[in-house]
Amino acid sequence: SPAGPMATGATVPATEAAAQQSQRELQVLTMNLQQQQKELEVAKAKMTEELRQIEAERAECQRTLKAAQIAREDMVRARRQADREKRDCEEAKKQFDFEMERWERAKAELVALKQQAHQERCKADQELLDWEKAQIVEDVDRIR
Repeated sequence: SPAGPMATGATVPATEAAAQQSQRELQVLTMNLQQQQKELEVAKAKMTEELRQIEAERAECQRTLKAAQIAREDMVRARRQADREKRDCEEAKKQFDFEMERWERAKAELVALKQQAHQERCKADQELLDWEKAQIVEDVDRIR
């Protein structure tokens, strides 16, 4: 381009206008950038809050899961305890039935022994009566 005074004089206002235009564009870009930065901060704050809620929900899920595991373990222990108690009860019932049978046999033996003793007593009484009768008969024979 020609480097004369005309060229230089015309170029200055154009350069200033271009500089002002660039300045305006820079301001718009700066404002846009600031706006985007604000939106980004809002989005970041929203995401941080959502992340905090997700963490809180996850912690709650962990607590619920832990409680469920503990409840399940308690239930398993209770079932085992109930099974043990049922077995113990069945064993005690068998033992009771066994003792009842023993008691019934002992009672039957006792009844038989009482009957035997009664019969022997009756027999002894009869023998005593027979002997006394014989003595009386002898005494009567002697007296005659």
